[in-house]
Amino acid sequence: FHQESRAEGQRWEYKHPGFAGVASIGWGFGNGLRAEIEGNYRYNEIDKIRLNGARVASAGQVQQYGAMVNALYDIQTGTAFTPYLGVGVGYGWFETTKVRVGPVNGAVITSEDTAGNFAYQGIAGVGYNLGAMVPGLTLTAEYRFYGTLDPKVDVDVRRSAANGPVIGSAKAEPTNYNHSVLIGLRYAFNAPRPAPAVAPVAPVAPPAAARTYLVFFDWDRADLTDRARQIITEAAQNARRVSSTRIEVAGHADRSGTPQYNQRLSQRRA
Repeated sequence: FHQESRAEGQRWEYKHPGFAGVASIGWGFGNGLRAEIEGNYRYNEIDKIRLNGARVASAGQVQQYGAMVNALYDIQTGTAFTPYLGVGVGYGWFETTKVRVGPVNGAVITSEDTAGNFAYQGIAGVGYNLGAMVPGLTLTAEYRFYGTLDPKVDVDVRRSAANGPVIGSAKAEPTNYNHSVLIGLRYAFNAPRPAPAVAPVAPVAPPAAARTYLVFFDWDRADLTDRARQIITEAAQNARRVSSTRIEVAGHADRSGTPQYNQRLSQRRA
């Protein structure tokens, strides 16, 4: 990230972009809105400080810590890419470590102090859904503007060297702006898992419809007529065209004889 700090008559500049880290946990409401609690850290090394337009030799580091509450909104696109916007507020700490400016007119200015103040940020980013590889995982790239109200840090004026005697002290009140570009990962714990693939089931041929063949006998006879033999031959041929056959045979008689006689006639006909 890049940081810019200004105070009256001063401009602090840094050797190169420093680094930043953000960790957060939150809750998605299912309608695109997300809320999260965040902890962040930023680090820069001082390259030079300008006093009233003149460049002054300097060294040291600036570190920042913050605790934020953010609200974000995901813009659904119907694709794997999801842009999002967010804002956050919280509290940030601005820490100077081994800061040395000068010598200026035979004096050196030093600072090792920490100041806390109200912090705020704006967020704009885009996420790429990696759910095909890991359900719930999203790759994110985002820009953040982070700032605090002007922190007040103690500075000492020392004679001739950074470890020289203190001849005066004051408060520096720089304006603190930070521009960060972050790459990260976000994981949703309640993401739905893809349904397991189901092997296609071969279609089952419907069972053949049952057929009925009727054979008629002459009165009081059980021998087959020529027409009866043709019907039985047709039934036998059709039975060979299916994989399994269940055959039911029923014989009948009329009521002109005794029940015992009719039973025996029915069995002979069957």
